[in-house]
Amino acid sequence: MEIQKHENLALLQNKKDEWNNLVLNSIFPNIFLTWEWISTWWKWFGLRKNLRIILACDNDKILAIAPLWVGRSPIIPGYSVNSLGLIGDGGPVYPDYLDFIIDQDHIERVIDPLLNYVLYKFNDWAVFRLPDTVPELCNVKFLIQNPKAGFKTEIIMGDSCPYQILPKDYDSFLAKLGRRRRESIRRKLRKVKKQFEIRLETIHLSEFVDNAFSNIFNIYTKSLRGKQGNRGFAKSDYFIFHKEIAQLFAEHRWLRIYILWFDNVPVAYIYGYLYNNVFWYYQTAFDLEYQKYGPGSIVLQMTIESVINEGAKEFDFLRGDEAYKFHFAKNIRQQKSILIFRNKGLSYSLFKLYQIGSKTFKNFKNFMVGN
Repeated sequence: MEIQKHENLALLQNKKDEWNNLVLNSIFPNIFLTWEWISTWWKWFGLRKNLRIILACDNDKILAIAPLWVGRSPIIPGYSVNSLGLIGDGGPVYPDYLDFIIDQDHIERVIDPLLNYVLYKFNDWAVFRLPDTVPELCNVKFLIQNPKAGFKTEIIMGDSCPYQILPKDYDSFLAKLGRRRRESIRRKLRKVKKQFEIRLETIHLSEFVDNAFSNIFNIYTKSLRGKQGNRGFAKSDYFIFHKEIAQLFAEHRWLRIYILWFDNVPVAYIYGYLYNNVFWYYQTAFDLEYQKYGPGSIVLQMTIESVINEGAKEFDFLRGDEAYKFHFAKNIRQQKSILIFRNKGLSYSLFKLYQIGSKTFKNFKNFMVGN
């Protein structure tokens, strides 16, 4: 077993196919661990961080990858420390399910040498940040199940990620929704079809990405979120990052952009990815002018039908517990953030004091509201 450290992603460019094959053979393959996402995220949001890619290899075959960075990051508001983090943590883009990438057939062989190297080889960090993980499904669970000597682990509850296992056909999916939900869907469609000719445009090829993003941006600026300031696609680095990712994913046929048209007007979109038979639902928005027709609900149900027809086995709504998601999703993956402190020094003490203070304030606020 050879453990390697790399500080230049460009030197791993020739390993990108092996990297992606390793993702597919890991215990929870997801789009946010692919070479395309990791390398593009680092290009746009790795500023003021130092790259630290750790590989575990056997005769030049990669068995595990720890995609890491070292840099300053806050552990409580207003207080930053030298941190070790996973690529994808930080910046305006929030991927889900960050993790080490380990060949599931070699986990027992690889995990201890990899963790020992990551934790003990360098002393240039005070806190190891592991956000946006689902420990039960990811390789970081070994840091919780078998804590290393000299380190203190804290676990913080994160966002919920609703998801739904998909049947083989759309009729079976509708049947599981219940009578009232099915009637609501049909009623909305009848109402819209009396006013407009509707169609769902599907974009997955690179030559159509530029035009698709023009339509996405147009719809986004007219949506509720788009009117709330410089967020999401209104941020230039966010927009450019996703446009580049879309081009790269289109080359692999992973990209899926669905745009709902009423006559000749684009009124809603869903932007996501179809990877490993899972649809990863990244973002949606609709034009508020057409809100009374329910374009968000319509584009979602048409998208679900489309991905089922393509053979998708799961629809992952990713982070967020918005009520509309649970009209269609009955399962939840619970994200957690894990902080591993090198010792019980100042950083750990301040973190614990902040936790106690936050809990006390919340309890006092709830008491005052109740009285």
